[in-house]
Amino acid sequence: MEIYINALVKKFESDRATAVANLNIYLTNACGVGEHPNIVGEMEKLLGQMSEADGKLAALTSLINTKDKVAKSK
Repeated sequence: MEIYINALVKKFESDRATAVANLNIYLTNACGVGEHPNIVGEMEKLLGQMSEADGKLAALTSLINTKDKVAKSK
């Protein structure tokens, strides 16, 4: 089971890092966004992706912590 949990953690961290990297381009390099007429909308999507990854990681961490507490109380 641990291998699946580790895979999920890495996926969520990767999703967040990808969104942050792409958002950084919008914030620091105007040349890299010339083909996107709705920059604010694109940035909002990236913030949503970052928030979603953070939320999934937090939910997984909470689930693991709850499972560990239940196992220790037995």
